[in-house]
Amino acid sequence: MNRNWLITLLFVGLLQAQDKPLVFATLTTRTGQTYTDVKVTRYDATEVRFIHSGGAAVVLLGELPRDIQDLFGYDPRKSVNTAGQRHEQRTKAIMEMERDKLALEALRKQQKQESNEIRAHEKRGVRLRIQVRVIEDGACLCQAWRIEKIDVPKKYDLSGKPMQVEGIKQQVPYWIRVMGLEEVPVGRVMVAFIYPGGKFDVYQDHDYRIPSSMANPLPFAIRGDVAWRLQKNATATTAPSS
Repeated sequence: MNRNWLITLLFVGLLQAQDKPLVFATLTTRTGQTYTDVKVTRYDATEVRFIHSGGAAVVLLGELPRDIQDLFGYDPRKSVNTAGQRHEQRTKAIMEMERDKLALEALRKQQKQESNEIRAHEKRGVRLRIQVRVIEDGACLCQAWRIEKIDVPKKYDLSGKPMQVEGIKQQVPYWIRVMGLEEVPVGRVMVAFIYPGGKFDVYQDHDYRIPSSMANPLPFAIRGDVAWRLQKNATATTAPSS
């Protein structure tokens, strides 16, 4: 070993003893690449990372002169093992990233499908005047009157058609159970869009008109997404077993 390298090693050893990073005035690889003002930030059995006057770099220990390799305790056999482990780790990380990506895409696809289903379900909503009568089991038992367009006698618009206002023709109220009104006091009257939460069509009166005994009023919801889930559960519950 020549005198210059001996001085360098002694200097590096002194810096290590003082718990400071390894530094080199110049560092030249076997391929002729030279770095100046080198300060080592990290190294392992296969590579060394450092900052230099031109930025930052990562160099394989196998590309450095033998004296520098000895300084870092380079062992080609350990390097091969470490490189293999690192390759395996990187491959596993890439596979996990791909799985996460596929899972995210599947989740987004499912969310989009559910959003479309909810929007389609909300088109079945009907505007009602409801009055809360009983609060039970996380829902409200309500009387309901459908709000519709009613012609105004002897009043016409500019096209000559009868003018209309919102009103109620229905005389006998329907009884429905509405989810999402748990904190509404008994007797409260409100106007809202109500969405079917079961397998029944709200436009077929006989499906949701119930006897005066109020036996098994059909489920509705104040929110479209809640109603959609109620309907899915009802469909799953009544589906024939295979």
